[in-house]
Amino acid sequence: MALGGFVSYASADKDKTDAKAKEAKIAKVDAKTRAATVKMKSEGKDVEHTFKLADDIEYMDNTGKVATIDIFTAGDMVFLVESEGQITKMKKNDKDAKITKIDAKKGTATVQMKHAGKDVEHTFKLADDIEYMDSTGKVATAEIFTAGDEVVLVECDGQITKMKKHDKTAPVSVPKGK
Repeated sequence: MALGGFVSYASADKDKTDAKAKEAKIAKVDAKTRAATVKMKSEGKDVEHTFKLADDIEYMDNTGKVATIDIFTAGDMVFLVESEGQITKMKKNDKDAKITKIDAKKGTATVQMKHAGKDVEHTFKLADDIEYMDSTGKVATAEIFTAGDEVVLVECDGQITKMKKHDKTAPVSVPKGK
């Protein structure tokens, strides 16, 4: 089965971690059974596929740093490398951005972000079922976001599906192990 990647603005510059990486959206990830169900494009159609997680799988955050399975949840956009029915690499595909304008009534957000190494401004539609989070990860509403806020967002097919305020004060730590 030939599997292709979602086309999305935030990830149009292919994953530089691995040329064989394909973009997918996690439907379910289960650490106990060591399996992940993902939605991907195949021959122009969305298909759902369940893969085993390889024993030596490499997990990475959106910067390419070593991570653990715990950072992956349903709804996350990821790059993955699959071999013989198993995922051998999985990398988060969320993006850092700065809000320049947000209009919850119109359902749009304009953000400044990096694309192909350059700063660009882009307006996205806010998904009907968007998940908003404050900097601690608690559920929030669109009202907490204002122009100038730095955020981490997940974008799929031109819509923002998750938006979290970026916490600049939190120390950066890299989880150990797989």
